[in-house]
Amino acid sequence: MLVEDDTLQIEQLKATFEASQRLTVAGAYTDPQAALDALGDVAPDILLSDIGMPGMSGLELIRRASEKLPSLDIIALTVHEDPSTVFEAIKAGASGYLLKSSTDEELVNAIFDTAEGGSRITPKIARMIIMNMQGEVADAAFQLTAREVEILRKIEMGRTYKEIAGEVELSVHTVNSHVKRIFSKLHARNKQEAVFFAKKRGIL
Repeated sequence: MLVEDDTLQIEQLKATFEASQRLTVAGAYTDPQAALDALGDVAPDILLSDIGMPGMSGLELIRRASEKLPSLDIIALTVHEDPSTVFEAIKAGASGYLLKSSTDEELVNAIFDTAEGGSRITPKIARMIIMNMQGEVADAAFQLTAREVEILRKIEMGRTYKEIAGEVELSVHTVNSHVKRIFSKLHARNKQEAVFFAKKRGIL
C-alpha cells in the first residue's frame, strides 16, 4: 500500500513497483485517513508512507497503522534527513526509512528486504544515525552530577578544597575525589581548564 499526498509522486511509485512484475500495489492513497480506513478491508504486507503530509501526518499514520495491524511492515519514504524525524518514525513503528532520492532499484529491493525481515535504511541516513549516537555518547561523558556542578561552581569562585569541604559538609578527601571525577569527565588537566570547558559546554 502506498500513501503519498503528491499525485505525481504516487503515480511514479505505482509504475516503479508494477514494472518490477514481482509486486502488486494493493492500494494507493493521497489521503492518510483514507489509507488507514482501508486497512480494515485491505491487509497489505508492506505500507510505504510519506512523512510530511497535510492533515494526519505520516508519523501519526505509521503509529495508528502499526496499532491496527501489528504484523504490518512499514517503510517511511521522505525528504526529511534529520535524525530526530528518523527516530520518531522508528518509534512510531517504521521498519525502514528511505529518502525520496532513492533509485527505483533501491525502492524495490527495500520492499523485499523488509518482507524478509530486514530493515532497509538509506546509507546516508544510517551514517547520520551513527554520527548522532556517537555525539550523544560523547555528550554523556560531560554530564556532571548536581554535587559535581556545585563543587565546580565553588572552584570557579576561587574556593580552596578545604573551604569547599566546609561549605558542602564533606571531607576534603571526598571533595578531592569529586574534583578528580570532574577533571576526568571534562578531560581537564587543572581547575582552570575544568571551569573553561564547563562554561564552553554550557554546564556553568
